[in-house]
Amino acid sequence: MVLSGAEQSHYFELRTLRRADNSLASTNKEKADILAEELSDVFKPHFIPTPASHTSLVMESLQSTIPMALPTKPTSPVELVSIIKKLANNKPPGHNLISNSRQNFASQEQLGLPTESLIQSCKTRWNSIFMMLDRLYKNRCPISNVLADRSMTTAAMAHKFEVTEHQWTDVETLIKLLKPLQIMTTVFCGEKYCSSSMVRPLLNAVIQKHLKHDISDDEISEHFKTTVIRELSDRFKLLWCPSSVVTARQIASFLDPRFKDLEHEPVEAREEIRTRVKNLINEVAEISCDVQIESPVTKHHGALEFLFGDEVNSNTSDSDVQYQNYLAEPQLKFDFDALEWWKTRASKYPLIVELAKKYLGIPATSVSSERCFSTAGNIVTAKRSCLAPETVNMLVFLYQNKQLL
Repeated sequence: MVLSGAEQSHYFELRTLRRADNSLASTNKEKADILAEELSDVFKPHFIPTPASHTSLVMESLQSTIPMALPTKPTSPVELVSIIKKLANNKPPGHNLISNSRQNFASQEQLGLPTESLIQSCKTRWNSIFMMLDRLYKNRCPISNVLADRSMTTAAMAHKFEVTEHQWTDVETLIKLLKPLQIMTTVFCGEKYCSSSMVRPLLNAVIQKHLKHDISDDEISEHFKTTVIRELSDRFKLLWCPSSVVTARQIASFLDPRFKDLEHEPVEAREEIRTRVKNLINEVAEISCDVQIESPVTKHHGALEFLFGDEVNSNTSDSDVQYQNYLAEPQLKFDFDALEWWKTRASKYPLIVELAKKYLGIPATSVSSERCFSTAGNIVTAKRSCLAPETVNMLVFLYQNKQLL
C-alpha cells in the first residue's frame, strides 16, 4: 500500500517530546517515558465484558474428562505405517529431553513407575517396535508432565513432540496385537528346551487364538491380522497341498510327545508326516542291524538276563512295534519337558530316540549362534587380541555353560 504525502505526515507526525511544563526532554529515559505515554493514549485496547456464566462454562469444559472419551479420529493402516516409521527412524517423542532427564525420573518415581529410559526401534532387532511402543505407552504420564513443563520444553517443542489422543489409542491397539508375536519369538529363542518342534504348533495357536478376526475389530486390527496371517502362512507353509513336502519342523513336532497327535496340522498332512517318520525309523533300524552284526557279542550281565536271554526286550528292536507303541502313548501337556520324557524312555524306544536326538536338537532360530559370536566379541577385545584360539574357545565354552558349573 502506497501512502500519499498527507497520509504519511498523518501517520508519522509526532508531537515534540516535551515535559509537562513545556520544556524539552533532555535524557533518553525522559524521552522514552514521554513516548510511552503518547503511545498508551493512542493504542488503548477495547474492553469486552465477559459474562461470568461463559467463564464457568469454559472452565467446566476444560476440567471435564468427557472430551477425552469422545470417539477418536480413525487412522487408516497407511497412516499407521507412517506413524511407526516416524517413530522408528527418529527417536521417540522427546527422547533427548525425556529419556535421561532427572525431571522424567522424578516424575516416574512420583507416579510409582520404575525409572527407565525410552527405547528406540532397530530394524535388525526382533520385537524392537513392540518394545518401543510398550515403553512409550507405559511412560505416557511422565512424558506428558515433562512436555508440559516450560522450564524444560518450549511451547513449539512440546507441540512438535506431542502425541495426540487418537495416536495413543492406536499405540495401545498395536501393543495388544504385537504382544503375542513378541512372546512367541522369545520362546523360539530359548536354549534350554527343544524349540524347533514348537514352531508350527505355536504359529497355529497364535493364529487361532490371538489373530482371529472379530466383529469388534477396527480397520487397523483387521488389516494387521489379515496381513500377519497371510505372511506367516506363506513363510512357514502352514497350508498343505498335494505338492507339499514334509519338513524337519513337522517331523520334530511328531517326535515331541506334547504335539505327537499333530492337531495343529491339516488332516491330509498328518498321515504324510507319520509315513515319513516311519520310513526314517526303518532306515535307522537297518543301520542299527548292520552295526550289531559287526560288533562283538556282548556278555550277559545278570542271571535273569542269562536265563531269559533277549526274550524280554525282543520287541524293542522291532521298528514297527516301537512305532505303534509310540502312537499309543498319551500326548503330554504343553508345559512338560520333552527332553526329560525321552531320557526316561530311551530304552523303550531305542530307534525312535535316535531320531528325537537329531530333530529335537535343531534350534528354531539363529539366536544361539549370534549370542555365541557376541560372547566371543566381548572376550576378544582390542586389549586381548593376542589370545590363542584354543584359549578363546575354552573361555567361550565356559561362559556359555557357566550355569552348569
